[in-house]
This record gives sequence, C-alpha cells and structure tokens, in this order.
Amino acid sequence: MKRIIFPLLFLMAIAMQSCSDGLDRHELSVVYPNGYALFADQTQDSLVFLTFDSWRVSSNASWITVTGKSSDNIKYDYYKNYLIRVDLALEPNTTGHTRAGNVTVKSYDYEGAGLYVQFPFLNITRPNPDVNNYYGDHYAVPDGADFVLRDSADVVSDSLCFNVQKEWTLTFAPGADQSWLQLSATSGAAGYNAVPITLEQNLKPQERRTELLLTSSGITNQISVVQAKAKK
Repeated sequence: MKRIIFPLLFLMAIAMQSCSDGLDRHELSVVYPNGYALFADQTQDSLVFLTFDSWRVSSNASWITVTGKSSDNIKYDYYKNYLIRVDLALEPNTTGHTRAGNVTVKSYDYEGAGLYVQFPFLNITRPNPDVNNYYGDHYAVPDGADFVLRDSADVVSDSLCFNVQKEWTLTFAPGADQSWLQLSATSGAAGYNAVPITLEQNLKPQERRTELLLTSSGITNQISVVQAKAKK
C-alpha cells in the first residue's frame, strides 16, 4: 500500500502513557499510524499498539470500520508487553477533499488514538502532483492537486504512471482535443502501471493542451497534457 509521509506533528498521533506503582506497570503506546497519509483508493489499514492490559478499539469516523478483533480481555502480566494489530477497512475517498479520522484504543486507565489522513486523489507518479490547496490553515497537507504533464514541441512520446488498488480506465475528458495525442491503453489491472502516450510534433506557434480522466475505485482524477508551442 502506497503512502506519503509528511514530517508534521499534526500527523503524529502517538499516545504514550505509563506509570509505575510498586510492582504494577501499565502502558499504552500507539506505534502505527505515525505520520503517513493514504491515497484515495486505499481500503485497508491497521492500528498497532503496545499494552500490558485488556484493551478496546473503536473508530470515530464513518469511513473507517474496525474489521479485526475490537477488544481483548488480557490477563495482566508485569513482564509481558503485548504488541497488538487491529485491522481496519476504509471507504475510498470520493469526497473531493482530504479527510481525517481517529481510531481510539483504551487500555487500563489510558487512551490513545491513531490519526488517519486520506487524500482525495489517486497515487499518480507521472506527472507528479502540483498542490493547489491545503488541508486546514496551518498544515502542509494537500487537500487538492493538479496533475499536468508538460512536454516540449518536438516530444513525440511520453508516459503516464500510477499505482492503483483496483482496475482503472483512462479516457479523454468530454470535449478534449484528441487530434494530436494517442493512448496506448485505456484500461488495465490494479497495481503499478506505465501507459505510453504518443504525441504529434507541435508545429504551431501556440501551446496546446488536452485533458484525460483516470478513474479507479470510483475516484476520477484529471490529468492535463500540455505541449509547448513550436520554436521559432
């Protein structure tokens, strides 16, 4: 599963508390997530934490469901620190905006949370995303992005690259100019894909542009291809 890491305290949802009273030793530490952001089509993830005690996990987000074991009555053992992984199911993000949700774990007298941030766009690696809006007022987390592939006038071949969780389609947007660009494929399987495209040399004194639509898991992102004007 592909993720992007942002070095922000905002995304660091690690809770760690402990106390030592005589022979008692209680602790809750959220190990994962720890600063990752998810792409729009990711549908599986997990919460990982350490504890000595019985625990209970719940989600406060409608798009995150606890699919693994949500609680366990562990016999307390001073010498045994349990590493727990709870599986989660995520709905694809079709909202058009970045969203965030917490999954909370409670153990002994402690409570910790994992923060899950999910982008509104697919994992498109060529062209790279150009952020056009940010999530919140103070955090460098993309809320939206433009995908623009720019080529010079004499370039006649290039490619689009992306990594998706399910099958995909690639089409021209309604009304887009299809006269100077050809796609080598318009659909394909999940995983990493590199789709070659063929361009005609631009002999005109004007830049030209066409729009493509990449769709997977119910999410559609626009990719623009721009070819520079002919050199004098």
